[in-house]
Order: sequence, then structure tokens, then C-alpha cells
Amino acid sequence: MPRMLQTDMVARYHGLERGQVVKVTYSGEITESHVTYRCVT
Repeated sequence: MPRMLQTDMVARYHGLERGQVVKVTYSGEITESHVTYRCVT
């Protein structure tokens, strides 16, 4: 599973803590939405 550092700006903004799993949704004009999950480390 991809990781996101606890020191990442997005993780800090949302107050995420180590061990949490986050759903990340990307959307683009050309492609449909893409969903991935990341574990905060």
C-alpha cells in the first residue's frame, strides 16, 4: 500500500496520525476518477 508521511503538508493539514488509512480520489478532465488508498507513516 502506498504511504503518506505524517509530516506531509496534506496529512498535517487534516491532522492525520500514524496508522490511519486515507482514501485519495483523483479526477481529471480526460480520464475518469481514480481512487487509491494511502497509509500514514
